[in-house]
Amino acid sequence: MNTKHAQRLVLIAGLLGINALHANPAVITDVPTLTVLPEAKPHWVWVGGLGGSATLIDADNGNYLATLSNGIGLMKLDFPNSAPHFYSTETYYSRGTRGERTDVVTLYDRKSLQAVEEIVVPAKTYDGMALMPLTALSDDEELLYIFNMTPSQSVTVVNLQGKQVATELPTPGCALIYPTGNRQFQMICGDGAMLSITLDKLGQELSRQRSAVFFDGNLDPIMEKAVRFGNRWLFPSFEGYLHEVAQTPSGQEFPEAWSLVSDEARTQQWRVGGALPMAAHQSLNRFYVLMHQGGIDTHKDPGSQVWEFDPETKQRTRVITLRQPVTSIQVTQDAEPLLICGIEGEAGPSLDVYNLTSGQFLHSIEELGAFVATLIQPYARK
Repeated sequence: MNTKHAQRLVLIAGLLGINALHANPAVITDVPTLTVLPEAKPHWVWVGGLGGSATLIDADNGNYLATLSNGIGLMKLDFPNSAPHFYSTETYYSRGTRGERTDVVTLYDRKSLQAVEEIVVPAKTYDGMALMPLTALSDDEELLYIFNMTPSQSVTVVNLQGKQVATELPTPGCALIYPTGNRQFQMICGDGAMLSITLDKLGQELSRQRSAVFFDGNLDPIMEKAVRFGNRWLFPSFEGYLHEVAQTPSGQEFPEAWSLVSDEARTQQWRVGGALPMAAHQSLNRFYVLMHQGGIDTHKDPGSQVWEFDPETKQRTRVITLRQPVTSIQVTQDAEPLLICGIEGEAGPSLDVYNLTSGQFLHSIEELGAFVATLIQPYARK
């Protein structure tokens, strides 16, 4: 057993309060245990995707801190800034992979990672590839929104103060969740429109507004993998155009789309692609796009470059050339940020870590203990 595997088993054993290394705990007297984590550091990230688990990693040194089991399939973890716990929307079956289904929102303690409470929700949450907009917290962190697809589409609203389901909102033809305020979120509709829903203090619907069509789903659909700046969401299209959706006091606004790709780069077939191809750094006011060279229908292909953009000037400000193709990107939000890249290699998922400021490659983190590295989520409070 290599050093990292041994360390990882010890840490997991301590976190779960069990002995994962030997059948007789009385025999082991010199194995250190970790009962609680310290306050999360800026470069700690959760990595997960298919397989129903997430792994906590210190991206500075590659240390494995914990692994969390999240039922049949991981949707996404939701991290409030004001609470001592975080939320995981999970699905369980009474016979493992079959039998009676139960969906829950589990509250995990931030430091011990113990499940401290469950909120049972309707057993209809989306079941598929992990995506960021499958669940979301309201901006005041009092509500949790959960996207359902059975295949009819709806949103379960959970009142986190009362620890109960507030309502279920039917949203036919509209999918995923993009918060735009304390009691407001938007959804992408299949006809190229955007649905905006406003709720009251208890999570009940007050109103909804469906916009005019702002993209052509037949000619150039937008990707669901967007980044947020305040009440603006930025969506890339398959052909490399950026569509902005802004929520204002007077309603939704849709500024004119602009091209991420220059005419020269377009002739070279540069395209947005990957499982998680967009990231943003809020205080730097920059967003990052994973790019590759390929033809039509290569939008899932890994990228070889990360392009940095200024959302105000609508200009590309930098290109970071990667040492190997990656499928997912994320950036930490601190003053010395990292660019963290997820890789789906033959030896299993791994991470490449770069200094975001300089673009310099720092190190790789291998043997993640996850099926894929689709989602990369910073753990530190904002």
